[in-house]
Amino acid sequence: MSSIKMGDIFCGRSSVQTAIYVFEVGHTHPEKKKVKFIDFTNDGYTRQSRRRSSQEVNLRDTDNAIARYSEIVDIVLDCEPDTSYYTIDNGLLITDTITTRNALKEPQKKLEKVHERIDPLRIKKTNLDSELRDKTKLLKNAKEVSEKNLLEDEITSLNKTIVELTKKINKIEPELAEAQKNYDDIFNKIGADWTYAQHKQIDTIPNKEAFESTIETYGYATSMAHIIDLSFSLPATSKGEPDYEYMKNYMINLEKDHYLFISDFLNKTGLSNCELTDKEKELLSMKKDYKEFYIDNRNLGGLFKVKNTHSILKEWIKKTGNYPYVTASEGNNSIAGYVDFDTEQIEEGNCISIGGKTMVVTYQSKDYVSNDSHNLALYIDDIRGRTEKAQLFIVSAIKSALSHKYTWGDSISKSKIKSDKIMLPVTDSGNIDFEYMEEYITAIEKTVMGNVLNVINNETSTQ
Repeated sequence: MSSIKMGDIFCGRSSVQTAIYVFEVGHTHPEKKKVKFIDFTNDGYTRQSRRRSSQEVNLRDTDNAIARYSEIVDIVLDCEPDTSYYTIDNGLLITDTITTRNALKEPQKKLEKVHERIDPLRIKKTNLDSELRDKTKLLKNAKEVSEKNLLEDEITSLNKTIVELTKKINKIEPELAEAQKNYDDIFNKIGADWTYAQHKQIDTIPNKEAFESTIETYGYATSMAHIIDLSFSLPATSKGEPDYEYMKNYMINLEKDHYLFISDFLNKTGLSNCELTDKEKELLSMKKDYKEFYIDNRNLGGLFKVKNTHSILKEWIKKTGNYPYVTASEGNNSIAGYVDFDTEQIEEGNCISIGGKTMVVTYQSKDYVSNDSHNLALYIDDIRGRTEKAQLFIVSAIKSALSHKYTWGDSISKSKIKSDKIMLPVTDSGNIDFEYMEEYITAIEKTVMGNVLNVINNETSTQ
């Protein structure tokens, strides 16, 4: 029994996540039987998709592919491999059980026990509510004083009983919600936890590098697209050859002007002061307590209202404008350009955006236009979390918790995110520490900008 996660084996022809599953046909999988989960994304081959090239060019053995495939066969067949590319120690081999229907027995028993306590109370309350409505109608039509007094006493007694029943029901409902969630979580895993990513143990608390990556993507970095079959003009010498000396000197001067412009901008905006305070140094090095929270506020204690965005295809856009055109791509904070569009299709800003198919997570400060209805927009309920820095912190937390879980072939959705949780820093009382989050991101911003200034200073001093 094995689950093998493959790499980009359809390079250039399809973007699906591919896996190979090995199992016995016609046999029920034993609940306690271990399954081998193998990360075979590095299979030793280098692939490319050049249309006019031969298979020998497009598929090349660059890292002992034959030996790697042989090792996978040995692992699947419970043989001793001659090599050790995929082991438990390096995390590329995991042995674990999968969820079967037998796993539902205990959660179902607990759920039924809670229902046995709460259902009779709910039925009784429903009946009393109906009786109260009837008594209230009778009171409106009553003419005799004695009849009115009797009905008023009965209504008072009914109200008192209903209030007591409501208190008992409210006390049990969180327990019911938790029992139902435990049951649903296991039910949804039956036959669905067959991928390597679902069994890989991930530290969902974001580290310093994760925060730096978020800040760089949000404010200070852009991505470069691959350039394929592109022709262009170059400056030439008198002999008609590319004038490399001219290009070199031109770029040196251009870079110098660019660096000076950035440096001047940082000085004017006060961003050039990147020296960390003692408190900020302590923040970056201290070990903070974290706690797990539901993302979706459809769960008790969930943080965000989650909605699908509109879907505005690129070809529908007629003109440029002021609204960011947000896609699911990485780089430049997922902003492909600025456009104008119908106001009904504009997404409210100050939210966290998740690329529905790519799991790219960004913070969008302004109202924007989305390219795909699979994309999600997350709006935090707590007003203390509606700041730029707090949400940049949460972006990193979401990436750390979910990036390993969802892929192109098994993408995130509004229904799936309901069961997802993230780790956030908490105070001594167990509440989200928004103040810490703000201060931490400020320190990270200084660190990132300090790195930028170091590059600028080094480049300008050598030119």
